[in-house]
Amino acid sequence: MQNSEKFQIRVFGPDGSEQRSVVEEGDQIFSARWSPAGDSIYYVHGKGSTTELSRISIKDKHAEPVAIANGLQTGEFFTLSADGSRLAYTREYHHSDLWQLRWQSVVGAKPEIKRLTSGTSHYGAPSFSPDGRWISFVLGPNEDETNIYKMPSAGGEPVQLTYFEHATTISPAWSPDGQRIAFVSDQNGTARVWMISADGGRPQPLERTNASNTNYDLAWWPSNEVVYQKAGVRNYLRVNDKTQAEETIIQNGESKGWLPSKPIFSPDGKRLAVNWNRYSGMSQGRGLWIVSLEPYSETFVQREMIPFGWSRDGKQVYAVRQNRARNRDDFGRKSERCCFDSNFAGRCCWCVRRV
Repeated sequence: MQNSEKFQIRVFGPDGSEQRSVVEEGDQIFSARWSPAGDSIYYVHGKGSTTELSRISIKDKHAEPVAIANGLQTGEFFTLSADGSRLAYTREYHHSDLWQLRWQSVVGAKPEIKRLTSGTSHYGAPSFSPDGRWISFVLGPNEDETNIYKMPSAGGEPVQLTYFEHATTISPAWSPDGQRIAFVSDQNGTARVWMISADGGRPQPLERTNASNTNYDLAWWPSNEVVYQKAGVRNYLRVNDKTQAEETIIQNGESKGWLPSKPIFSPDGKRLAVNWNRYSGMSQGRGLWIVSLEPYSETFVQREMIPFGWSRDGKQVYAVRQNRARNRDDFGRKSERCCFDSNFAGRCCWCVRRV
């Protein structure tokens, strides 16, 4: 159970009576398990590349957790033998790398695919600078311990920009002038929008923002406003980086469904493509939508599509299809395969003409 930035283990009677918290801490708690005798609880907890196995007695209301083993590379699940003498758990280890694809101007020529990084670290959330010379991204031993880096788009040594410890830092986005990078981080406890110079220096949080209970996704409008997910991921908040005044984007959108990823703005900033898991009377309501801001409108485009970019002229949206169609007729409209992203391995990538 999570309660206001804290994770808890609670016990109560079969009828729901006598509820009490036996453990409360900031680390995420996985798979609480009763001991065979029912006198204590084992659980895995931690944040980062390793976790700790602990035990708490429930006989003494003032008992403190006892660490059994630490430095474990566990998944989220474990089980105890009937006599309590052995434990089996899943072991989990992840890594990722960055790749770059360059289109060829010659019709029919294969695109050039280049690997930019290698190793066993977690690389993620790449973002090109407006002039295309740099790529910002997150790097760390795992997705829960990351910092913001940048590197030349042609390849080269990464340059570290932030130096947070044990924080989830993600979703870097460049300002339109390329001078600053906005991102979301839970450094110091609460997830907030942060700013840092593209050349490095001291990162500054926007103290009035709160990205808790979101997927930490963020985008920079083609203006002086940053857009991030509102708590509950049913709307977006546009925040002025100077005044920190906030305003919702989706009109009357709180009950329509989830917006699990960041908005993708058209070059003129007047439209955004979104992945909207939206409730509606029509079965095809979940997928790619175009939201026009002037005048306001919401247009459904295609099921099971995740947008990630616009063409320079604003006439096309680039999107990844979540489920591979058996044939072209399943797609339901004329389309072209036009891009590739290694983060969506095993999925089809298409170019969707704006409706």
